[in-house]
Amino acid sequence: MCGFMVNISFDNLSKAKVDEISGSIYKRGPDEKGHITYTTSSGRKVDMIHTRLEILGIGDNGSQPMQNENYILVFNGEIYNYKDLLSTLGLNYEDSGDTKLLLDHITKFGIKHTLKVIKGIYSFVVLDKIEQKLYLYRDCFGTKPLYIYKQDNIFTVGSNVKSISLANNDSSI
Repeated sequence: MCGFMVNISFDNLSKAKVDEISGSIYKRGPDEKGHITYTTSSGRKVDMIHTRLEILGIGDNGSQPMQNENYILVFNGEIYNYKDLLSTLGLNYEDSGDTKLLLDHITKFGIKHTLKVIKGIYSFVVLDKIEQKLYLYRDCFGTKPLYIYKQDNIFTVGSNVKSISLANNDSSI
C-alpha cells in the first residue's frame, strides 16, 4: 500500500505544505516519501507527492515519483504479472519492482497497450511531459483508491481525501 497526491495549479506547494500532505498519507506508505514539482509549458505547477510501502523494488529502485525523459509516475498497487512482462522490455530489472516496469512499459509500448497487458490492483497517475497531459488509471474493480477534486484553476487527485483537503486548504472536502 502506498499513498500519493497530485496537485495542478499556478502556484507550487510550499515545503511545509508538502510535508503536511506527506504526513497525511504516511500511514499508507511509511518506508519512504518523495516529491517532484514539474512546470508545464502553460506555467502550471504539477506537484506529485508519494509515500511508499516497500514490497517490490526495495531501496531506491522503487522510489517515487519515478520519472524518465517522457513521463512522471506515481503508483499505488501491485502488478501481478510484472515478472512475465519483464521479457518484453529486454532489460535487467534485478530488484527494480513493478513501478519501474510500469514506467518503462508505458514508455516503450504506450499507455493503451500497457493497460491491456497489466494484471493487478492499482491506481496510478502519469504525467506525459511531451504531450503535457495527465492520465489517471485504476484497475477495473476500483480496488485502490483514486479521489478527484476540481475547482476553478486547481485540479487535485489523491489516494485519500485528507491529502486533497490539505492541498486546497479546504477542510470541507
